[in-house]
Amino acid sequence: SLKPLNFLEVSHAGLSSLPVEVSQLVNLTSLVLKGNQLASLPALSSLTSLKLLDVSLNQLSSLPDMGSLANLETINLSLNKLEGELDSGSNLKLCPKLSVLEVTGNSLTSLGELQEAKMEHLAVVVANQNQISSLSPDVAANWPALKKLDLTGNQLKSVPGELGSCSRIKELSLVENPLTDNRLKKMAVQKAKQAKAVLEYISKNCPTTSPSGGGEAGGKGKGKGKKGKGKGR
Repeated sequence: SLKPLNFLEVSHAGLSSLPVEVSQLVNLTSLVLKGNQLASLPALSSLTSLKLLDVSLNQLSSLPDMGSLANLETINLSLNKLEGELDSGSNLKLCPKLSVLEVTGNSLTSLGELQEAKMEHLAVVVANQNQISSLSPDVAANWPALKKLDLTGNQLKSVPGELGSCSRIKELSLVENPLTDNRLKKMAVQKAKQAKAVLEYISKNCPTTSPSGGGEAGGKGKGKGKKGKGKGR
């Protein structure tokens, strides 16, 4: 019945469930439920004023549809039991103001459809200690505001060359991944605080996907080689 309430925190309280009545608190801008035993969340679609949702350190294995949370800016899903693709069913891709996403310590294999969505304000993505095995090349174009990308401790064997064009990134972590490019693997450790240098290397040496079908690493150098061969023939 506390309709005017705009901030609610019930953290480290041993909650195993959240009453559906929480959806009646339509003026909430912040909902903090970290450190409980929540295995699921009720429908949150009516909380259209919500800007911050922190449900870290729970037992969540799935998420409700959050596509109507048009004002959501920050969501912390760290240390839960999320598996597979992140965006499956949650519709986070429909939250246009999302700027901070934290999913550390789950079992995610992909950042899902969020990578294919235009997220104009997404600036911080912290997804370390998961099972993420690939990153979409579309991230570079779809997340233009990206400043921090932490993919520490995942299963990445490579990263798309397009990532190198994310000029706003100031913090980039790819350590503790089974990268097949040994030079990149070393740079990820040695130049952990020099995102620009790592991005330049990625841009020049990692495979890219282009409409023309060219998916070769180091496009410029290889292009010149092909041209020279043509002249010889």
